[in-house]
Amino acid sequence: MRRISLTKFSDIRIRTKLAIGFAAVFGVIAMVAGVGATAVLSVQSSAEEASANGQRLNALSLELQRHLANAQRDISEYQLSVRNTGPKVATEIYTIRVRNDLDAARAAMAQIIPMVIGTAEEARVVQMTNQIDRFEQEFERLAAAYDAYGTADTGFEGAFRTQMRAIEDGLAGKTGVEKASAAVLAAGRAADDYNTRPAEATATRATVALAALKTEIDAAGGLKAEDKAALRAAAESAVASFAKVTEAQGMVLSSTTNFQSLVQGIGTTANRIGASGLDASKAAETDIKDTTESAIRTVLLYTVMGALLAALMVVVLTRTITGRIARLVEASNRMSLGELDVAIPVEGRDEVGQLAESLHRMQASLRAAIERLRARRAAA
Repeated sequence: MRRISLTKFSDIRIRTKLAIGFAAVFGVIAMVAGVGATAVLSVQSSAEEASANGQRLNALSLELQRHLANAQRDISEYQLSVRNTGPKVATEIYTIRVRNDLDAARAAMAQIIPMVIGTAEEARVVQMTNQIDRFEQEFERLAAAYDAYGTADTGFEGAFRTQMRAIEDGLAGKTGVEKASAAVLAAGRAADDYNTRPAEATATRATVALAALKTEIDAAGGLKAEDKAALRAAAESAVASFAKVTEAQGMVLSSTTNFQSLVQGIGTTANRIGASGLDASKAAETDIKDTTESAIRTVLLYTVMGALLAALMVVVLTRTITGRIARLVEASNRMSLGELDVAIPVEGRDEVGQLAESLHRMQASLRAAIERLRARRAAA
């Protein structure tokens, strides 16, 4: 069986054998290149997509924080505008601005949500969505507080000022009301102090001054009973109005604190999401590097295999070609020494086989020529 296989292989021309050998080697090299390139391109494509998504996620988290920072800035400007233009005008202007900021933040969130579904960041995104809704609700609460607070002419503060002026007018021109008049001035200054520096301490001082005002009205000797009753009623109304002022101002302070807390909380969560995106991007880049290194190792492995295959083919060609040539050389050397009956192996139909047939014919021709020469000598 081995002989038949060798004979069939030896029938192939040497050029064809070499072409087959080189084609096999190049085929292995091409396979190596194809496997390596496919692996690198496949993983690189998915890794680049993951890296781009990570970068996009980080950019969206920064955009989200920027819109919320704009909303916080607009609220600060709104609080200043309330004092300058009044709550109605300020609310009309800044409600639009704040809602635009929050709508832009929600648009960024809408792009983030599909990118984090099924990940650990999904719960944080849901939390951020709720925080943005609370931010808008807090702004509406703040606007309601300012609307109730009003200005020196409207709202709770306006009612308080009106009652205080009524008390001043009721005491004007009367005798025996000096302490009550002084108490009105003291209560007015305390209220102004609270309006300038709203805090628990200034509110307490104003409340104490208003209580002292009621006491001094009751103790005023220069007032008729009906005047005293009217002034005390005005003082009671002033106390009630100031209580509502402090309540509204407390809502303002609470909202301001809540805004800061919400922005800080959303910012922290957005930072985590952005950091997660960057981590994913870095991990993808690491995957690209690892895959490239793995592909290089694979290419080297198949290159070694190709080299071994090439060496094996060289050995096979050497044994099937040069071995046969060596046997023909040995036969021709023996023929040159007169051994015309030496066996000349004819193996295959390639160039070496054709050379063996030529030597075999030459051997036969020499033997025939020698036989004819011997016959002539014998006849002579």
